[in-house]
Amino acid sequence: MIVAKSFQVNENHGLSPGKTTAIVQNERDKKRSHHILVESSTDGKKRRLQLNLNEKSTTSFHETLAGNTYKSGIHTFKSVSDNDSETKEIPTPVLCPGPPTIGAQIGSAIVLFDLETTGLAYSSDILQIAAVDISSDKKFSAYVKPKIGFIPEKVRRLTDLELRGSEMYHHGLPVQSVPINDALNDFVNFLRPLEPVTLVAHNVLFDAKIIMYNAMTHGLNDICNIINGFGDTLQLFRAEFVDRRERKLSFAQDKLAKDILGVTYQAHDALEDVRILKRLVLSVENISEKLPVYNVNNIKDRLTRIVNERKFNSSYESAVAQQVLTISKSKQLASAGLNFDHLKTIYVKSGESGINDILKVIMKSSNKVSAALCKYMDNIKENICIDKN
Repeated sequence: MIVAKSFQVNENHGLSPGKTTAIVQNERDKKRSHHILVESSTDGKKRRLQLNLNEKSTTSFHETLAGNTYKSGIHTFKSVSDNDSETKEIPTPVLCPGPPTIGAQIGSAIVLFDLETTGLAYSSDILQIAAVDISSDKKFSAYVKPKIGFIPEKVRRLTDLELRGSEMYHHGLPVQSVPINDALNDFVNFLRPLEPVTLVAHNVLFDAKIIMYNAMTHGLNDICNIINGFGDTLQLFRAEFVDRRERKLSFAQDKLAKDILGVTYQAHDALEDVRILKRLVLSVENISEKLPVYNVNNIKDRLTRIVNERKFNSSYESAVAQQVLTISKSKQLASAGLNFDHLKTIYVKSGESGINDILKVIMKSSNKVSAALCKYMDNIKENICIDKN
């Protein structure tokens, strides 16, 4: 209404805009609406929080990270080593990644992919990589020799992949297999002419974490320049097939294929999976506009938080045992990249206000947790002495 009114006023003054002006204005309106949508999302709010933390170099948060170690009367923990750079330098917390945004980037190639692996962990070995470009129908497939030297029996029964000596077999037939580094390089070379690429999978968080972990482990950081995001067809179909969701029917890919396409197929064969997934995706109109997409940094942060939790969670065992922290709160702190010695260092440098500042960034309802932690640290008398320097 406002736009139409302004156009009318301009016409009255003999200043009616041309078609180009109207097109430009409409495009800017779309960008403005998209910006508002993005900024109001969880990812947008967390990005603003992180920017604020980075900009406020003189605020209490950064005083917490830097500390005021020359002030007299400051307590120090004997267990915090002055030579421990990991403890002395408090890392910026890795915040919990938000949900996906809706819609693939304009001009991005949609490439469906699937992995077969030795397990469910992000560090599992890849056994098969398959992909298909939805526009050109170009396909990629590679069998991968597992680094662990064998295929677990449960996986063998599920995928019909097996290793006999150094030879790999699928459905009882020998297949050419390559080391993971070669397979990843070949996959990157398949994607490169298509870039920018949105990699899409059914329940993509599983596949995305494994492919990104393996790529980074083998030094293929170039993949981050080719891929601009990871799309999830599981969430897409749940949003699209409302009736199915209301009837509480399964969204497993083989069940979707049977009910929607009327076909059964050899599931857990990566190449067959992407072939069927393409048919399912093409049953949805305007997929690029509807597709839930996680950006690459979102996946990297999820990986980092998993690694952090495994690395640091054991440092909170005593605090959990004495009911100072719940298991879930200790996991939140560890995932963010903070071990208990980090919290000790913060308490030494900035006291309770420092603990408050850091916890507010990491978790909701942080006041009770902060008070409990500070009380616990005050009670560890044998580990505290006065720094007379």
